[in-house]
Amino acid sequence: MGVAQRIAGLAVAGIGCMTAGAALAERPDRLWLAATFNDGNDKEAVVDLRARKARGEALTAMEEAILVAAARTGQMTWCDGKQSGNAFLVRIDGRDAIITSAHSVFEDIHFRKPRCDLSDPGYYANISFWDPKAGIPHPTDFVRRKVPLSGSPMLNNPYPADGAVSLMDSSAGVVIQASLDFAVFFLAEEISTDILPDGTIRGSHSFWDVSAEDVPLMRWSLTPPEKSLVLIGHHKSDGPGMWYQSCMADISNELVYHACDTLVGASSSVLLTYHNNEFVVAGMHIRGTEDLNLSLDQVSKWNFGIGAWTIRDFLSSQNMTVE
Repeated sequence: MGVAQRIAGLAVAGIGCMTAGAALAERPDRLWLAATFNDGNDKEAVVDLRARKARGEALTAMEEAILVAAARTGQMTWCDGKQSGNAFLVRIDGRDAIITSAHSVFEDIHFRKPRCDLSDPGYYANISFWDPKAGIPHPTDFVRRKVPLSGSPMLNNPYPADGAVSLMDSSAGVVIQASLDFAVFFLAEEISTDILPDGTIRGSHSFWDVSAEDVPLMRWSLTPPEKSLVLIGHHKSDGPGMWYQSCMADISNELVYHACDTLVGASSSVLLTYHNNEFVVAGMHIRGTEDLNLSLDQVSKWNFGIGAWTIRDFLSSQNMTVE
């Protein structure tokens, strides 16, 4: 039985009624806006969680795992620092790499036209340690560290090399396919072996051990906390730093729909699920709606992201493996 048949049952819960195609075709000019929820569940600053640990407060195993995951999550910049977006660190065939959304870098469906000159690209690996009270620029070299990228991005690009269609051109009736909306950049330096301020090794994100041919009917709840999805990322409107939030989520149409609050600039935030006392990548946030203060029963307006299995299956097709 294919994924489409196995996830069809989610339609009765409301999520299945919003197909990826319908969501994108209806509002192609509003793809990457924010959606927040009035459920009393709000995002929190990673730096505040680090401060609690520094004060000697006892953290839960899940909170400790959030700090580990946050150190593997950062921000990519390009265009001489004028453009930036979330990204997260992985190991692919023995090399450090980051994954971000394709739409953050390119403005056309054929991935031919970058949003600006891809000059001086880099990855700020330690943005989750940024304390806003320290000001801009941050006074420490550790937090300001920018790791250069190596070569051009890997893209799942099935399009011919003819004319490009703008991602934002509603008259064209074509927008980027959600399952293609990712880009992989290799790093010019190895950082997964870095020793962090607390003496631990940074490491890299692992992927959830599930493939596109075996996606379960998975639902994340808020209780118990270990059964929730966790989003870690940076929101441009919040200024420097990294945020995390637990939320409800569901899989439908091979995408991960979630009720974590997002603001403009949240694209490419990593979506994590708690497994064997650590967080593994379940997906990557791509898009929201323009709606704020939603209720959780408005499932057709939940945010959504690409599933980790989609990225991993593409890499497998290139004879590459995420470690």
